[in-house]
Amino acid sequence: MNKYLDLVEDILERTYKGSLHWQQVANDKHAQQISEPWNVIRQFEATFPFNGEPATLLCVEKRVYIYEYLFPHEDRMCELLILSGGEIIKTVGAPFLPWYWLSKFGDIIAKVCEVPAVPKLA
Repeated sequence: MNKYLDLVEDILERTYKGSLHWQQVANDKHAQQISEPWNVIRQFEATFPFNGEPATLLCVEKRVYIYEYLFPHEDRMCELLILSGGEIIKTVGAPFLPWYWLSKFGDIIAKVCEVPAVPKLA
């Protein structure tokens, strides 16, 4: 397994066990750290120990436009950002993990937080 899969596996395990306390935050809260903040659908944050230091873990769900097929379409994808002191210290997303795998990450966190799911995009 690569280091990104190990990190995501650790995050998912902590999420399911309840040791990560995710909360949904306003879409513009971390706009300066997020690339393409205008595409954000929703975002969640949790306190996360990274390399022995306290950090903030963000799950940012964005719109993504897929042009790989005969019929292009809009979907969603998540990226995970680890912040320390307001600065990004690690980004986990495409191309390190496939978009179709990351597309469901926001729903997993929303389910744990008991937040309504986002409707399927057209």
